[in-house]
Amino acid sequence: LASAKVKAAMEWCDEAEACGEPVVVFSAHRDAVKKIGSRPGWAIISGDTSSAERTRIEDAFQRGELRGVSANIQAGGVAITLTRAALMLMVDKMFTNADNRQAMDRINRIGQTRPVTIYSLVADHPLDERIHEILEIKANDAEIILNDSARKPKTTDEIFASL
Repeated sequence: LASAKVKAAMEWCDEAEACGEPVVVFSAHRDAVKKIGSRPGWAIISGDTSSAERTRIEDAFQRGELRGVSANIQAGGVAITLTRAALMLMVDKMFTNADNRQAMDRINRIGQTRPVTIYSLVADHPLDERIHEILEIKANDAEIILNDSARKPKTTDEIFASL
């Protein structure tokens, strides 16, 4: 399904670039990351990317030398700051909300000066819809357990928007 979403992800990137917005795109799947990151002025962070290269990409992006970064959730979801972007696209997600949250925190962290908007692509396909639903349930359960069990359940979008 991640490969099937690449066309929509590319169109989303086109719109962001037309507005002059730097963006970060995450996917759990290497092929989607490579296809999206092959855009002119973009960089790719995957499991093949060395620590030194990750730092070089992070610095170049923060300086405005790159239009966007396409990254694998596990490889690019920790230890880098990409706060120049206020827009992120999650092409697909890992099955663990903590991994997804870590990736989202690359643009939503100390040093961010603008409101952050994170979009998730959900295909009109029973499997993708079910995965999205399960991740929402898991995020809701974590919110209830870790905070106040008397609070009204929220969608993951509401939970992440409140952070």
